[in-house]
Amino acid sequence: EASETCLLHKTLTPSKNTCQNCTVEIFTNLPDYCTTKNPTKSNEMLELCYAITGMCKHLHNLEDKNSRMETQMIDMEVECQAKNERLELSLELALKESEKRLESKMAAMNNLISSQRYDVETLTKMMLASGSENFNTAIRLQRTECAGYKELTYYRNVNDHKYDDSRRTFCDKVGHVDLFAQAAPDWQGTGWYRFNGKNSQMMPEKSAGSNRCGSVGTGWIQGKHPREGSGSTAYEKVCFHIEQHESAESVRANITNCGSYYVYFLPERPDNCNYRYCATDKMN
Repeated sequence: EASETCLLHKTLTPSKNTCQNCTVEIFTNLPDYCTTKNPTKSNEMLELCYAITGMCKHLHNLEDKNSRMETQMIDMEVECQAKNERLELSLELALKESEKRLESKMAAMNNLISSQRYDVETLTKMMLASGSENFNTAIRLQRTECAGYKELTYYRNVNDHKYDDSRRTFCDKVGHVDLFAQAAPDWQGTGWYRFNGKNSQMMPEKSAGSNRCGSVGTGWIQGKHPREGSGSTAYEKVCFHIEQHESAESVRANITNCGSYYVYFLPERPDNCNYRYCATDKMN
């Protein structure tokens, strides 16, 4: 009975508050006969307390290690989140840059296609109807720019000196307006154009001087129109005459012979409002 009392003593409970002081409590709190009358049992209890104390220390070490691991996991999560945010931002910027490059390439391709596109269905019908020997002629006749063009009609002749009510000149730049110049009402940006106004059928092949057709820089072709027949093309230099300089500025333009008229692929000048594409009523 005394032995059972010693084994069931409350000080053997492995709680955090008493575990490390187990050996002290055993010999302090147990009845005398637990240590004096039954020394063997007391030794067994002492060994058991040592074992429990060791387990408690190991448990505490595991808890500390687990706490450190949890802290490391939180730090890793924060770092990963920051890296993901930086990566998402980099990807977003790269995607926007790629979209800009793609849009630029698509615009260039569309301009090229618009200047070289053919009506394939119409060409096929004409080829079948007229024979393959006339296929090249059919191609020249069916260039789509000869039908899909805008018209330049507003005081384009080199002898016109049209200004607005405020004495401002005109230029071929969409939306421009200031104290000295404004956008011509018939200009719609880069594209295919046909001169179809009064005394304005084609661009002059020599300069008529500065300050003509309602602008400061008079546009003229430093080259020749394609005269090999309908469908023939040319790629010529367009100069702008300012003061004593016949070619103060210049651009390149595609020209297509559409039989009874010419069409021009004219680029917009982005820098200022001093230039305008001018025309004449006959070949000069």
